[in-house]
Amino acid sequence: MQKQLMKIMQLRYWKYLVGLFVILVGIQVIGGNSAVNVWKRIYKTNHSKIFIKSFKEHPEYYIQNDSSAAKTTKTLKTYQVRENQFFRNTDSGSFEIDSMTTVAMVLVIFGAGLMTFTIDRRTNFDTFLFSLTSSRRRIYWTKLLYGIGTVLGSLIISHFVYYLIIKVGIKAPYVQLNITNLVQHEIGQLVLILGIYIIGCLIGLVIGELPTLAPMSRIRT
Repeated sequence: MQKQLMKIMQLRYWKYLVGLFVILVGIQVIGGNSAVNVWKRIYKTNHSKIFIKSFKEHPEYYIQNDSSAAKTTKTLKTYQVRENQFFRNTDSGSFEIDSMTTVAMVLVIFGAGLMTFTIDRRTNFDTFLFSLTSSRRRIYWTKLLYGIGTVLGSLIISHFVYYLIIKVGIKAPYVQLNITNLVQHEIGQLVLILGIYIIGCLIGLVIGELPTLAPMSRIRT
């Protein structure tokens, strides 16, 4: 019976899951290309004749405004290399990554979690599922695991695509990434986004019950 349930789930959700995968990867592609374009503009500015002339005339200004805590800027080349680093170390030892891309991912994931149970409750598809011999717990867990698996796989692939775009689009000396910081960042982000997806599922389950609660309340009165 579990095979029958999984077959029904696949037929029901495969289009939605593929769509979610495409959206998440697409967000990272857009975010990666946008980040590369921003970096190129900054690189062009810091290597322009006007900037070079300004640095040579007033180097003390750039040394004073060095973004690093150690104030290591001493030459034009040092400043250019430091200020054009794509992954900049922060005070916490982590690195900066485009926040807008993360916000977009969070919103999409929350929306996906919200619809995972809401749509089936509102379209009474759950009524059909409950007519099967599988328990409600198994039905809900199967549905949830399909969603989590898709979200997790999409996040891993989309992040790989993002870093690949950065690696290809930006010159090697300016993409120096600490692997330890990267792994910590990715694990933290995966846990956060999966948590948001599960929260969306729980809220969607409650919202999906509302259409059935309203008629019941009228009957009781």
